Amino acid sequence: MTSRQHGVDVAKGIAIIMIVFGHVIRGLVAAHLASATGDAYRVADRTVYLVHLAVFALLAGLFVRAGVERAGRRRYLRSRLPTFIWLFLLWSLLQGALKVLASSEVNTPMTWGDVFRFWTPDGQMWFFPWIVLATLLVALVEPWRGGARLTVLLGASAIVSLTLWGVGSVYAFIQGLPITPFFVLGAWFGAERFGRLSSRRAPAIATAAGGLVVWLVVSWFTNATVPTGEGFSRTAGTVSTGIVGCVAGTAGVLALASMLPRVGTGWLALCGRHSLEIFLAQIVAAAAVRVVLLRLGVTDVPVHALLGTLVGVAVPLALASVAENLGIGWLFRLPTPLQRRLASAAARLDGRLAR
Repeated sequence: MTSRQHGVDVAKGIAIIMIVFGHVIRGLVAAHLASATGDAYRVADRTVYLVHLAVFALLAGLFVRAGVERAGRRRYLRSRLPTFIWLFLLWSLLQGALKVLASSEVNTPMTWGDVFRFWTPDGQMWFFPWIVLATLLVALVEPWRGGARLTVLLGASAIVSLTLWGVGSVYAFIQGLPITPFFVLGAWFGAERFGRLSSRRAPAIATAAGGLVVWLVVSWFTNATVPTGEGFSRTAGTVSTGIVGCVAGTAGVLALASMLPRVGTGWLALCGRHSLEIFLAQIVAAAAVRVVLLRLGVTDVPVHALLGTLVGVAVPLALASVAENLGIGWLFRLPTPLQRRLASAAARLDGRLAR
């Protein structure tokens, strides 16, 4: 593994742990174990929600250019979009079914009708419709070519981001729009350029130090609006401050990850390599911890936050490590028979178009 790839994995590891922690503490508020207006909760929630998804969006965009140039636009989209759609449908059904069956235990009970309302994704599942849209736009426009392509796509996505920053939405494709500029920037940078920038020690140190300080100051001492969350005040000032904190924090996290040595950070890189599995299974795992602790009479918020985050990361990692051996690898990837069917259909379509 190259040092560049290690830095990317570490950054993804940091971001996915923040995502799990953010979902855990919001779950504690929904369960009335913590107060949504408490200072500690507000600071913790703002800190993680300002940056975690922006980091993911930028890193996800980094490898689009290489994929498109290597496989061609059509083949690249055929390889990526079906996987995103499969995981969205599968885990929406799995997560929804568990909520229906455990309706007396969960914070937000669901009906079977709710489970099949794919246009209003449950929990974290909004990410997949958004990344389908973002991947399609970037692959079609190819902003790495620069010029008007980059200007138009980045400008349009920035305007939409500014308009919807902190608004929130229950509808598919909408909730992730505020972080789309980070995906576009990642695609424009590309993995190679990003690797060269992150390998420059002095700029990386300055970016890490400055970015992290600005992020923490904004998180702890302002009422900044986060990009994809609701419940925060939303004025021109709070949105502007939120954008500054988000950009600075994202740059700081990425720069810090690029400098961390392999020794002692292997566990973060492991989390990064399996961030998809963690993202998919963490809600169920963390919710189970909360239910068990409450049945045991444990209501201490720090205990819930710590154990919920640890289990929300560890259980998906364990599941990822045994999924293929148990014959359930399809939980995290497109099933092989379906891949073959889609490839065969694509080949037939290509043949007809070539005539």
